[in-house]
Amino acid sequence: MSLITIDPGNNTGWALFEDSRLIRAGVCPFESFTSVLSGVVLAGDTVLIEMPRHYPRREKGDVNDLLDLAMRVGMLKQWCESRGASVKLVWPRTWKGTVPKDVHNQRVLHALGQFEITLLPLRLRAKTYDHNMLDAVGMGLWELRRLR
Repeated sequence: MSLITIDPGNNTGWALFEDSRLIRAGVCPFESFTSVLSGVVLAGDTVLIEMPRHYPRREKGDVNDLLDLAMRVGMLKQWCESRGASVKLVWPRTWKGTVPKDVHNQRVLHALGQFEITLLPLRLRAKTYDHNMLDAVGMGLWELRRLR
């Protein structure tokens, strides 16, 4: 059994853990997500998906973007459950609190082993890690109690 974590969005970050270790991670356009992970999500796996949450007086963008994101979460949940996976939804503040993104991303990277870091693909032009992928990895580390 595996743990699959998903940070949905236009660019969907995902991570796959087996035996509490990261074995694959990536980011892809939402439209191609199901083809990227079609052979990965199996019956008995646990899938953790970040569920958007509106925080009054804290949001900077359009609230309607959260509605679109919530619809994507529902589509992912249905797709994973139709393959026999057990799906859990988690709010961002539940797993990462209110820590600034750059600080949290560094915590995620520090929680990974040397080999696990080599599995993370860099963005081609920027030569940095995609924040959606790091969130997916961070969610998995949090669920596995490897992230403080």
